[in-house]
Amino acid sequence: MIKNFFSISACLFIISSLKPFSNDPVFKRLLYLEQAATLHSSIYTLVKNNIPDFLEAGPKNCEDIAKENNFDPKALARFLDYLVEHEVLAKNNDGMYLNSNTSKEFTSGHKNSKANFILMDNSDRKLAMQDSTTSLQSNKSFFQNKYNASYWGKLKQNPAEFEVFNKGMEAISAYEEELIAKFFASNISSGTVLDVGGGTGKLLEQIKKENDSTNKKDLKYCLLELEDTINSIEKKHFEIDYICGSFLEPIQKKSENIILKRVLHNWDDEHATKILKNCAEALTNNGTLFIIDGVLDLAKNKQLIRMFDLKMLCIFGGRERSSKEFDTLCSSAELKISKCYQITETMNILECKKVSKI
Repeated sequence: MIKNFFSISACLFIISSLKPFSNDPVFKRLLYLEQAATLHSSIYTLVKNNIPDFLEAGPKNCEDIAKENNFDPKALARFLDYLVEHEVLAKNNDGMYLNSNTSKEFTSGHKNSKANFILMDNSDRKLAMQDSTTSLQSNKSFFQNKYNASYWGKLKQNPAEFEVFNKGMEAISAYEEELIAKFFASNISSGTVLDVGGGTGKLLEQIKKENDSTNKKDLKYCLLELEDTINSIEKKHFEIDYICGSFLEPIQKKSENIILKRVLHNWDDEHATKILKNCAEALTNNGTLFIIDGVLDLAKNKQLIRMFDLKMLCIFGGRERSSKEFDTLCSSAELKISKCYQITETMNILECKKVSKI
């Protein structure tokens, strides 16, 4: 799983290295956090320089790796040995470096590669979190404060970063999609399934696969996404209709089932309301909108969802929301939440219907 970069032995190493500070629990915790931050940054450097891919050919000595990347061998050895101590890399009895089970998942050829998930956290995103002062002062994202543009606008200016982001989101979503697809296999039986802002369509493919396995083959599937994202999809599914568009504009495709997965938390209330209104207009009279997002008061992992909330503020200018805040948001778009389901420790599915007009 993406969040499980630390092995048990690595965590024990961190704890044991802090024994001299055991009488100062606050300082001990700060050093623990510093160790975690250093490890995260080191993994970023490892992946950015394609070292896991280079090691896929077999064990390499430090000089070979240094030559491949134009590194100083002595400096590189210190870096690699640090990662070996945390079992991110491995080292054999001959002093050769090789991939561990962890770094294998950072290779480009791995089925569930986490490489782009790591590379999403580039220098701008790190700056956004390292000093959140301007976001706390303005209630706007780092990108709005520094570039006078949204994170999305910044991505659009850099196609390579946009591709990394899309593939990184695929990696984040991979472990959730099977659970979500099983939910929809039990809760959708007819009509069109429209995934609004659904990235490269992996969730929709998984939902179709799950429904086909239960002989629900009359459903139709559509993905609404930005043109750049749809054009980046290497292999399109022949039974999915790909529609270029934005959820910030009126949605032309009428659907019985609309999915909004991890969309609203990227946006402030004004934009989130606009997105919901556009979805409500695209729903058929008896249709259902499924909002897939974290809910602050229902999350089982409070620390994790509060981290997401802070990232939403500093990077996107968005927010995680409480049940009451979702009720208010939906009401402003003439929608009513009828049911709520817990899918993971930080993710819920809110089932919404149009408010009846008398």
